[in-house]
Amino acid sequence: GAGAVNERRLLDDLFAGRAKLSDRVEEHMSEPLPTIGAGESVSAAMRALANADGALVLMDGRPAGVVTRQDVLGFLAGR
Repeated sequence: GAGAVNERRLLDDLFAGRAKLSDRVEEHMSEPLPTIGAGESVSAAMRALANADGALVLMDGRPAGVVTRQDVLGFLAGR
């Protein structure tokens, strides 16, 4: 199954000895990222990011990128 790799969790696991650099990435995947459509509003992105650090952006049903909380905060700060 598909999932996401949480950088913070992976680094914590590496330092705690629960993960090794030689491990396969699939051994450390967490839940898949929430998805939003490329044409959806910023408020939809904020809702998708309520419980996740990032959201997979879909364009015509295909992955087109990832938007993070930092991306949305940067957008709002620049307005």
